[in-house]
Amino acid sequence: MKKQLILLFFSFVTILNAEGFKLSITANDVKEALSKQENPTWVASENAETIEMFKGKEEPVFGLLDELETSDRGLFPSCIWSSNLPKKIDWRNFNSQNWITPIRKQGNCGACVAFATIAVMEAQYNITTNNPFLSLDLSEQQIFSCGGGSCSYGWYARTALDYIKSYGATDEACFPYISDNSGDQSCSNACSDIDSRLYKISSYSKVCNILSIWWLGNVKKALLDGPVLAMMVVYEDFLYYKSGIYNYTLGKKIGNHAVALIGYDDSEQAFIAKNSWDTSWGEQGFFRISYHDKSGLGKNTYKIRGPINQSLR
Repeated sequence: MKKQLILLFFSFVTILNAEGFKLSITANDVKEALSKQENPTWVASENAETIEMFKGKEEPVFGLLDELETSDRGLFPSCIWSSNLPKKIDWRNFNSQNWITPIRKQGNCGACVAFATIAVMEAQYNITTNNPFLSLDLSEQQIFSCGGGSCSYGWYARTALDYIKSYGATDEACFPYISDNSGDQSCSNACSDIDSRLYKISSYSKVCNILSIWWLGNVKKALLDGPVLAMMVVYEDFLYYKSGIYNYTLGKKIGNHAVALIGYDDSEQAFIAKNSWDTSWGEQGFFRISYHDKSGLGKNTYKIRGPINQSLR
């Protein structure tokens, strides 16, 4: 019933404004604002492919639904003061190996939660099996379509994590991603032998974010064991990010987004993250962002544990 009501609302809004969403700032506006800063930390650039995500939409839908409706009771581990942590972690180069799977493209569909969840899960399988060459390519389409997501309004992070824990994710070949161009897909489109091709996680937990003096150290500590699922607010200027350490500069809030947090660097006072907007955006699909950026990245994160798949044990 809840899903039907949300779909009805978005259909009504679309009828009211058929012209679709338009950004209130341009890449040149952001470049001008950055040029006025004494020491700008990032570079902005036009990105037509990213803007294409909004085509035909009343408002941008990155795909993260408001987490306030979901209870986190029982998920908080003990909050501890974390010290003696490495000054830098980057899972693209950890012990001289790349443990991160390639950048994907969610396209014109609010499926960021599925992409961020799968990105973290694939990396965790590589790390847990101590095999950076495992080359897992799991299906965002399957967990999104079968778990209750919709291109029109997105999905909940907790729902995605519950799904891969209870049911699992199949491989990409079993259910290829086509929602970028074709919209929502029926779960019945998955391969007939999906039940024998599933990968699961054993558990997940929310990383402590109770006090400002604790949350950063706890996120860094969680990253010692691998990437984490992270949530952030997106402002208009973020769409024009090209390189450097992003710090909010200009524009209004346009949505909530989920990404894979893959590292940090104290020398830059920044997190390192994997996005799902293809390699044409940002630093070949990745981005760096200030620890204390207005987006709040890092303050709402989930850590997953232990792959479950008989063939990989």
